[in-house]
Amino acid sequence: MEVVREERLWARAGAGEEHAGGGTERLPIGGGKVDWGSSVARAPARALNGIRLSGREWSRTMNLELREQPPSFDAQYGAIPIAFEVREHLAVELVGNGFGGIRLTRCPVEAFYTKDYDAMPGQRPQDWAKQWDLTKWCLCAAFSDEEHVGSVAIIFDTAQMYGSLSHGAEAVVWDIRVRPDYRHRGVGSQLLAFAEGRARSAGKQRLSVETQNNNVAACRLYASAGFELRSFDRFAYSLLPNEVQLVWSKQVLA
Repeated sequence: MEVVREERLWARAGAGEEHAGGGTERLPIGGGKVDWGSSVARAPARALNGIRLSGREWSRTMNLELREQPPSFDAQYGAIPIAFEVREHLAVELVGNGFGGIRLTRCPVEAFYTKDYDAMPGQRPQDWAKQWDLTKWCLCAAFSDEEHVGSVAIIFDTAQMYGSLSHGAEAVVWDIRVRPDYRHRGVGSQLLAFAEGRARSAGKQRLSVETQNNNVAACRLYASAGFELRSFDRFAYSLLPNEVQLVWSKQVLA
């Protein structure tokens, strides 16, 4: 069993939506498992019912429209908050010191707290253009009856961020966020599907996204969309030693 450990820092995505379901789901690393069951309260029935709708049905119900935006949209992009309340995390356990794979188990946190990527220095969407060339990104916004309800940012030229560690055949979801009153309603799934389509049309073979073990909703979103856990790093964040980096990846073009 081989686990690829990567030191590079990926994207922060993001505030998406919880997906219903229980039991245990297999992961691609060494036959490890993730236990989606926990003592944390489930989402309300309204949210669960919304998740069962397909993207096409939900789009028709909400009149959701996805529109690609210019780099100058960054301030409006940042008007959607990415903060979310952490009520649980995925405990990462090495099985047989790693030879038996890994096990991710949902566990409640001792005290709820708020995670806000935008609160980190230089990480607000309004700060991106000061560090990177957004003309090599794709910004997409989701609108419901002309209200801005979510956004996704996709990087096609990852060399400007990762240098020699970048892969030309790969696109990265840097950020995905949904307005709080529209979460748990399928918006994040459609934004992620848009990102897959844009990566494919750009000739990219893979689409990758990074999140952390305290963003369980995002992990469930990516897994439900067919992403596989490609790598993990328990020591990726020196300033956040309790967080584990999880990189998810999906083949979008053969």
